[in-house]
Amino acid sequence: MGKSALRRYANASLEDLLHGDDVVKAAPNENKPEPEVGVLDDAIAAAGKEIEALTDKTADTLIAEFVKASQSIQSFRSNMGN
Repeated sequence: MGKSALRRYANASLEDLLHGDDVVKAAPNENKPEPEVGVLDDAIAAAGKEIEALTDKTADTLIAEFVKASQSIQSFRSNMGN
């Protein structure tokens, strides 16, 4: 992978990467200077935090849906018994 492809990955938003947008094949912006290593490290750390937050949110959502489904099943069983 060339420098311009790495630059596009570094500059891509987390949403682009998560939704499968083809960041590598996007038109390069060759006039943009190469980011410094510290900037890339910061971007990677920020993306990691965003992914962690999304993962936590997804887990909380799944747990809430499971609890809701369990309650619906219990309610259904109670109604069938009456």
